[in-house]
Amino acid sequence: MFVLKEGRRPFLEFLRNLTPCALLFSTAIVLFVNLDFRRVDWSNWANTLGFFSCSFFACVACLANASLFLDASLESLERFSRVPRALGHRTKSHWRIVVASLRLLSRRAPAVFYDLMITMLVMNVGLLVVLIAAVNGARSALR
Repeated sequence: MFVLKEGRRPFLEFLRNLTPCALLFSTAIVLFVNLDFRRVDWSNWANTLGFFSCSFFACVACLANASLFLDASLESLERFSRVPRALGHRTKSHWRIVVASLRLLSRRAPAVFYDLMITMLVMNVGLLVVLIAAVNGARSALR
């Protein structure tokens, strides 16, 4: 399993980097409560700028964190990198290429396929926990 072998360091770095994401999302939620987007009000520009900045940086931080973790986990798929290009000549649909590649990977290298699925599950659960923690942190800050 990738996460328990060579993926320990990327996995722990992924978990460590979730904290700033949660903090930025939580700050964005706290700033969002005081905003009214139904009308233009220039007196509240600082909160609006803070909300958009925190939201943007939280999304960028989550994407960067997830991409670093995926880059480390996808190194084991290097030998399968020609498969999507070969399938791309037969069909133009990206989803069909992805499904066909995953199907081929599950048949030819089931261990690698399961590692990929576990990595995706860990990544998505981690990002979901960040959102839940941010909402709970914002809720407690607003009380």
